[in-house]
Amino acid sequence: MASRTWIKSAHSYSAERFSLLLLQPDEVYFDDYSVTCYFLTEKKEVEEENRRRGRLKVCSHSVIFDPLEHTLPVIKIPYRECTLIEEYRNSGIICKIFQNDVSAGNSTFLVETSQSCQMLENGVVGPYKFVKKKQRFLFQLNFGELQPVLLDIKKFSICDSSTLNDRNTMIQGFLKERYSKFTFKISWLEDLQEKIIVKMAGEKISPLVSNPGRILLTSHRLYFQPFNNAEAEPVLKIHLATLKRVVRRRYILRHIGIEFLTKSGESMFLTLESASQRNELYKLVLEQPGVSVEEMDLESLTKQWQIGGMSNYDYLMALNFLADRSLNDITQYPVFPWVIKDYESDTLDLDNPETFRDLSKPIGTLNEERFQFFKSRYDEMPGKKFLYGTHYSAPAFVLFYLVRTAPEYLLCLQNGQFDHPDRMFHSLPVTWRNVLTSFTDVKELIPEFYEPPANFLLNSQNLNLGSRSNGEKLGDVILPPWAADANDFAVKCRQALECSHVSKHLHKWIDLIFGYKQKGREAIKANNVFHYLSYEGEVDLERISDLTELASYKVHIREFGQTPSQLFLRPHPQRFSKVQVAADYVTTPTSDIAAPSPTSSQDSLSFDRDNLSRNIKNPSSSSSSSSSSCALSWKSLNIVHKMKSHKEEVTSVKMSSDAATVFTTSRDKTLKVHSTSDMEQVVQASLSALPLSSVCLLPDDKTVLVGGWDNQIYCYSVEYGATVSSVYAHDSSVSCLHLQGNILASGSWDSTVKVWSVETSSQPTLTELAEFDLDSEVTCVSITGTGNLVAAGTVDGSVAVWSTDTFTPLVEPRVIHSGSTNSLVFSDDGHTVLSCGADGMFCVWTLEAGGETVNSYTVPDVFRCISTWDDYVIAGGQSGSIHVWSTTLAKPVYMTTSGSGAITCIDVSKDKRMIAVGSEDRCVTLWQFNSKL
Repeated sequence: MASRTWIKSAHSYSAERFSLLLLQPDEVYFDDYSVTCYFLTEKKEVEEENRRRGRLKVCSHSVIFDPLEHTLPVIKIPYRECTLIEEYRNSGIICKIFQNDVSAGNSTFLVETSQSCQMLENGVVGPYKFVKKKQRFLFQLNFGELQPVLLDIKKFSICDSSTLNDRNTMIQGFLKERYSKFTFKISWLEDLQEKIIVKMAGEKISPLVSNPGRILLTSHRLYFQPFNNAEAEPVLKIHLATLKRVVRRRYILRHIGIEFLTKSGESMFLTLESASQRNELYKLVLEQPGVSVEEMDLESLTKQWQIGGMSNYDYLMALNFLADRSLNDITQYPVFPWVIKDYESDTLDLDNPETFRDLSKPIGTLNEERFQFFKSRYDEMPGKKFLYGTHYSAPAFVLFYLVRTAPEYLLCLQNGQFDHPDRMFHSLPVTWRNVLTSFTDVKELIPEFYEPPANFLLNSQNLNLGSRSNGEKLGDVILPPWAADANDFAVKCRQALECSHVSKHLHKWIDLIFGYKQKGREAIKANNVFHYLSYEGEVDLERISDLTELASYKVHIREFGQTPSQLFLRPHPQRFSKVQVAADYVTTPTSDIAAPSPTSSQDSLSFDRDNLSRNIKNPSSSSSSSSSSCALSWKSLNIVHKMKSHKEEVTSVKMSSDAATVFTTSRDKTLKVHSTSDMEQVVQASLSALPLSSVCLLPDDKTVLVGGWDNQIYCYSVEYGATVSSVYAHDSSVSCLHLQGNILASGSWDSTVKVWSVETSSQPTLTELAEFDLDSEVTCVSITGTGNLVAAGTVDGSVAVWSTDTFTPLVEPRVIHSGSTNSLVFSDDGHTVLSCGADGMFCVWTLEAGGETVNSYTVPDVFRCISTWDDYVIAGGQSGSIHVWSTTLAKPVYMTTSGSGAITCIDVSKDKRMIAVGSEDRCVTLWQFNSKL
């Protein structure tokens, strides 16, 4: 996301330099004409050197002349500054150049003005130059009739001199008139066989700009045809089959927006006249054949983040997306927190809590002295009170940060001028200091601070941003001493965002921005109260009939900030302790906020053979020949089938007793059954609105038990294709299941393990036998072959064992791993527990020794899941490899790769001929031996 499409498009001037950013807010661009412009001298004469060819843009508040010669400035003439707009032949001016060409004079009109604005001279982006003197321009139409053009310009000029209420009424009338005459050209259809579903009037939204036009939905595509030629193409279109998400959006606190995002990363943000029209378009799009869009489930995302399935960055982007923040709408740009408060040290110490800002407090309360000023003002304030007159996110703040990469946008926002150099973004330490001390500055950050290479900190365009009062010329942003360059700064900011301290406290900031402390009584208690117009619902814009009053409200809402839509009404859950997330600091997400890319929950470790051999404590003296023999046998293991079975990560895999079918669950909320002979899908069932975590097979191979993030255990009949029973098993998500005979163990994020008796009748039922409490979320469970012992591993690295005969602890919970316990199993004899963790360790410990670890090994990969095979352990690795570990030799004997993502689950067939694995990249892979071991 380091590069924003709208930023790049602002620099893409081709044949002409005109863009909608040159207009004032709410100004409408109507028509474009090829003209020759003559600049009149004081003597009302036209010199040949003052003759320029170009394009004339007729807009609602001005005419703009864009010369073909790019060394010349673009000239904007506001109607309110015009003293005369008239046909040349009626102007009283006689020009020699037209004396011999009457037809040329008949297609020419005069504009006399007291002020014009010059922009983009020599193609350089910089402050506009306002020429405040009497000027005369003759515009000769190269094609077409003069009268209709001149009539429109005079009409707009009269409109612009009217009262605000009358002006807005007239502009809306012009737009309706244009719409009534404007027809969609059928020739623009990609396929003439497309069926037209609906036509609507609407506007396309991009940062600081809205462009009116016609929306056309067909059975295959969505089209937007602007009323003008300001867009890159005459008609913009999206093939419905490429849609990834369709999202109903809020725009200027009105629910009239809809955003379309495609699988290739393109997007289009449209607004309609009313919420009902927007909802109708949304419904009709989803009803078209071939439309298959992804939904973002907030509860599911939160749980993924809690267990380390998403980075902090991705989760914040997802929350912004769901809270109506969009890259297309700069008035609701994604908001990110300041997390670092140390911008003075030579090194950044992420292990020191003093490095970080207090995420439980709004920016305005971080300085107690300043806060007392806000509080005393609040206490004395009549009417609707607020602590902070400015917001933490507004267009001016976004462009304050992005001025070096998007200068045209700041010039558009600030009437053609950069801010005073002393107030511009020039230094990170100074900006942080101002955020703490200024009475008008409580702004947070934008995502770009956490996205290498952070080019927005560099003045790569050599913009003339002016000099500060101390004579210092503004160039690149001054970085803190601990950052070597802009890229290093963003990398370290991202590391800080993902570190354990921030992960532990980030939920408190989410409560303030997106959660229950955002507004109401809890916001008052948290000192988190902003101007009432920043909150949705405080004023009903639909009921305001006075257009002047409505325009005033819109300006305030648009320019002074909007609070995100509230997502949580209760305290946001904390991230689970000791969660490790591998953050990629080079490759950053795309501009599609709607598609957070979950990062792996463990860091990959390289295969250090020397280190591995040093950590093996009990090598066998006869290992050489045995190892070679085993390796040769394991080499007959080959992939027989591999397919992308699910839309998201595979969470559990189990094979039937005859290995004829394989059952899988996924975070995509589905249970699937495939034939192992050809991987043909025989069953697909959506059991829950939330992801599924685990699956177990009853002895008949026709009934399965499935655990879900919705706290339930489902009993599903493959034969009847239906859920035959379900039970709310835990107070939080069911994270794991293991069935042995008629004894079922379930683990949950509520930090409990439960033991159940399974009655295998025509309608199986679960009877709870025991519940065991742990200190951390349960990640894995296992039962011995005889069913008399249950073991569990947790997020904090602990392992515990209980007897199912007496339901008492055999081994009290003890920390085995420094990171989360990923998986554990009992040996075939039930005397040994084998476990693997996010710390990259593989542990073998005996119950006779009271749970003392007898061997602990650093393994060649982070093992995500393990299964036993006689005297071997089959492990699925973070790298996508399958590892074979000999428990007798206490060493690895074989490794092979599937070419897949991290392996998340694994199962071995009862005949020891086949291995099934599921992986993060949605694949199910079957391995088979050519000859039995």
